[in-house]
Amino acid sequence: MRRSATATATLATVAILLATPTAQGRHRHVDPPAGTNAVVALGDSYISGEAGRWRGNGNTPDGTAYGTDLAAVPSTCNTKETHCGEYDTARVYGDTYDPQEKVGCNRSVRSEITHVDRVRLKTGAQDIPAANRYNFACSGATTDAVVRPGFKRQNAQIDDLYIEARAHTVRLVALSVGGNDIQFREIVKNCMLGFITPRPAGWHCNEKTRPQIPERLAAMREAVRGTLKAIRATMARAGYTGDDYRLVLQSYPLVIPTGGAFRYAETDYSRYRSGGCPFYDDDATWAHDELVPALNQTLRDIAAQESDGPDADVDFLDLRDALAGHEVCAATVQQSEPGYTLDQPLAPARSEWVRFYGGYFRPQGQEQETIHPNALGQQALGACLRTMADTPDRVHACPPPT
Repeated sequence: MRRSATATATLATVAILLATPTAQGRHRHVDPPAGTNAVVALGDSYISGEAGRWRGNGNTPDGTAYGTDLAAVPSTCNTKETHCGEYDTARVYGDTYDPQEKVGCNRSVRSEITHVDRVRLKTGAQDIPAANRYNFACSGATTDAVVRPGFKRQNAQIDDLYIEARAHTVRLVALSVGGNDIQFREIVKNCMLGFITPRPAGWHCNEKTRPQIPERLAAMREAVRGTLKAIRATMARAGYTGDDYRLVLQSYPLVIPTGGAFRYAETDYSRYRSGGCPFYDDDATWAHDELVPALNQTLRDIAAQESDGPDADVDFLDLRDALAGHEVCAATVQQSEPGYTLDQPLAPARSEWVRFYGGYFRPQGQEQETIHPNALGQQALGACLRTMADTPDRVHACPPPT
């Protein structure tokens, strides 16, 4: 669901009118009629559903890319799906897709929050209608985009949250944020460019980036803590207490394997040309074993710190291993191949769950989809959030896929 920023100017007035304290203090939220429960996703591309267009990876620009392109309109494709006359990104991203990659939030119809059908609170379980699973996250968002308007012409995400919290009974708010604050996307792009650049002019990205990470994480820590406080303040302004809903801060899944677990050798360009995973072994191992774990540990610590006080607890969802064995170019899985179609796709158990890098050799999709959980990955993340939401666990870790 998307709202344009044109409504932003009225939000402060609406908030004042709806949230004016009573003589007894801030007003108590009155539950709407049964059937109006809702859940909300806030944050960045890892929860918005970026790359949800793709069900695995297929190394061809033609047709349905061996049954992986969910934007292809089946009725316009030939029998073997090697050619399609029409692609409709609205089938996946609704109206949040921008062909120019400037203002697209790429909110997928299969995003994580769409899987949450029940939330367990201290007072019992609450069912969530499919129509009330709202996604206000936006690809590329930092903490600033959650609390302030303007990013990609969007409202502040907490303003959209406030509207839904008044229109429905919000039972869970899931937040994925912090990666863009430490410039994770830029780090990934720099690592790939270092591999793609002809040798010996190329570089290993971890050598210069590693020393910068502690300072970036420290700044991110304070920004994420401030964002959590802003979300709780928004919910309180809408009349909620900490027992009325759950606030879940989630970590990031590992999306590339360690250096020794690639299907393609580091010694030639097959990792780029065939695999779409142009990373040196040491850069991949650094990201897998150091960078993402450090980011996730910082988020875990934040959740614990923000739960130490009178406000609502912050639950923590550990997504580290949710895609294990299905990372892009992992030796345990494969790309789709000729013969697979939209109706008969490569089995998820054998597929990559992370979007590869298209680049020059694979002119398909958007660059911003690169190295994000694809439709299969989002299904796995959604299943994990769904499991946590239906338990009383304040901390939950996704097990590796079986």
